[in-house]
Amino acid sequence: MSLRNRIVVARAAFAVAGRFWRGQFHFVQRRNQFAVHIGNPPDNYVGLRYNHRMSTSEMTSAEFRALAEFRYRIRMFLNGSEEAARAAGLEPQQYLLLLALRGLPLGREASIRELAERMQLRHHSVVELADRLERRSLLRRERSRDDRRQVILHLTPRGEKIITRLAKQRIAELRTSAPALVRSLAVVVRSMKVKSSRPEKTS
Repeated sequence: MSLRNRIVVARAAFAVAGRFWRGQFHFVQRRNQFAVHIGNPPDNYVGLRYNHRMSTSEMTSAEFRALAEFRYRIRMFLNGSEEAARAAGLEPQQYLLLLALRGLPLGREASIRELAERMQLRHHSVVELADRLERRSLLRRERSRDDRRQVILHLTPRGEKIITRLAKQRIAELRTSAPALVRSLAVVVRSMKVKSSRPEKTS
């Protein structure tokens, strides 16, 4: 994973954990450095500052363990989400579509294209999911007011009730699991090796 992608993941994970855990996380980026710290004022650093230029020639065992632990913590949370969805009578992907629909950023229309992007699925896969949910009266389709060729999805009252109940369960779980998730992410951030400032050897 490139450093830019790592920073994106770190931003998202700390934002989520900071929202649902008592800790207050701050992600600071200046020029070619970044830092993560806890508190207000930020006295306790979770991750030290690192230069954006990083060595990619070697991976240490500690880095592999840190990445594996972070992946494990994420997977634990996702497994819980999948089990909760099935207990509510939904397939995991159906739950994710309802969540993506209910949690769209402000100003975004719930088109198939938009939801496919948010879920990182193919267009036809989202169409199939929407068809099944519509048959269960969990969502409905209507034409966009701005472009009649475009179909917009909306939650039905029943769909709203189900996704609200599931989201409350998952937020409660996240409040419990956030500290371990944050700690594992902090280890990944710390494990990033600073590339030597010395010029690279050229052959």
